[in-house]
Amino acid sequence: MRSHHSLYNPMWIEDNYQLEVRSYYYRHWKQFNMKFHKHDEIEIMYVIKGRCTIRTEEQKYILKKGDFILLDANVPHALIVDEEETCRMLNIEFRFIKSVTRYLTFGELVSQVKSVRTMLEMKKSHIQLIDTGEVYNDLHKIINELNQNKENLMIQILLMQLMIDVSRQLVHFTDQSISSKNKYVKKAIEYLYHHYDCDIKVSHIAESINIHEGYLYRIFKQSTGKTIMNYLMEIRLDKAKLMLENTDVSITDIAEYIGINSRQYFTYIFKRYYKLTPSNYRNNFTTSRKNKRV
Repeated sequence: MRSHHSLYNPMWIEDNYQLEVRSYYYRHWKQFNMKFHKHDEIEIMYVIKGRCTIRTEEQKYILKKGDFILLDANVPHALIVDEEETCRMLNIEFRFIKSVTRYLTFGELVSQVKSVRTMLEMKKSHIQLIDTGEVYNDLHKIINELNQNKENLMIQILLMQLMIDVSRQLVHFTDQSISSKNKYVKKAIEYLYHHYDCDIKVSHIAESINIHEGYLYRIFKQSTGKTIMNYLMEIRLDKAKLMLENTDVSITDIAEYIGINSRQYFTYIFKRYYKLTPSNYRNNFTTSRKNKRV
């Protein structure tokens, strides 16, 4: 269950709320191991120099110069700087407060900027990204304004710009990741169509497209909703159906042609998919075609 203070609480959009910086600091860490902790504020941790590890209950993130992570409110996390490592970091924590005006509200930002809406729809408890330059620039400007006690209006504008730039980088990274994954899935499917009559193993496909077997298995299932072997079986059975419908090739030969070396197993799996044996399917199709000609 998400915290009431979460970035994704719909109340911030439905009513007049704005962001407020609660704390910020630069810090140089050396050989440090922080205990897990959490707080009501949303936090951005930005690595200016060096290297560190951020742990959450689900994941471990290694951050280097130019990397940052956004942590939602009340997400348990810990900072670790290994022995002989150093890390200079900029942290900023913010939360939502009631706005005194109807202008420059978070709801208005969400309604106007698609990337921010997309980010909120993702509902990620932690977002790690490689900065393209904009986010550090935003953070630097926000802190300069806060240090000089300048107008709240400018700080609100800069906080909105920060949200826009974080969301744009997230959307861009996600699109690139999906594109890369789709490329591998497409190559895997092409491999299946070209080799469905062979004894295929997932390791063969992974090796042919030069990615890790476990990663291929995961992205294939995410993209198609099916395992690689189930997808392969559907290709084989589609080919078998075409042969049953358009040729008089024997059931045994069809099984061998599609890469199944046992007539018994072919009959079993075909019936499991189509509720008919291959012979019954061929007979029904032939009868149906004759009736249509009459």
